[in-house]
Amino acid sequence: EKELKKMISTGVADFDLLEFLWKYEQAEFLVDLMKQTTLLCDWKFNDDDKLSYFIPSLLSQSQNELDHAQVKREIDGNTCVFQFEFLPVGVFDRLVCLCVGYSAKLRDSDLPNLPGPIMQYKDSCTVWLGDNDEIRLFLDEGKKQIQLIVGSNKEIARHSLTVISSMLLKLKQDVIGTGIRWRINFIKHITDSENIVLTYDEAVKEMLDPWFGADDPLGGDNEEHESAHIDIDSYLLRLQEL
Repeated sequence: EKELKKMISTGVADFDLLEFLWKYEQAEFLVDLMKQTTLLCDWKFNDDDKLSYFIPSLLSQSQNELDHAQVKREIDGNTCVFQFEFLPVGVFDRLVCLCVGYSAKLRDSDLPNLPGPIMQYKDSCTVWLGDNDEIRLFLDEGKKQIQLIVGSNKEIARHSLTVISSMLLKLKQDVIGTGIRWRINFIKHITDSENIVLTYDEAVKEMLDPWFGADDPLGGDNEEHESAHIDIDSYLLRLQEL
């Protein structure tokens, strides 16, 4: 009962619990199926060595406008907006799965002290792509947006933009379907109370800090994806090379 409550409140489930809930029938197959369809990911942030998984769809949405506004107020930094024409249910959950899985791979390889992701509600997630490389993802269903928020570190801003763009492309080709499309925009801070929206091309032209510099920017958001249709573990390892 304790483990069941933990799973519902945190989205983290031990393999033993999943095996029990599935009545010990093909548990390993079901876990792998859910992993390949980005419905769950490895969770490597326990204090013990229990085999655990993260299932973001178990978490609740911000319960009311006050909760939603509080989550949004806590998000501050440089913002990249993935603006969708149509945003199907489950895209954000799957993106979070890939991000948490990628962070778990980093922790499992050469960053053993990497902090665990923070996801109080299913529309906001904080994840680390390095010891001090915190990024935030925020879902705005009403505006059909997924926002990526980073600090001023140029390296992590460019890496996270490349990684999130790659993940969305993989989801598009492997899971969601080619009908989904999006534009990448950026919020440029003019003053403390004034912001403007730049298109991807405008941000590249301006070399908008911290996203772009004099070096070549990443490609557009609808390029062919070289990592489509490879298994999730191999794909997450490949992301470290970006």
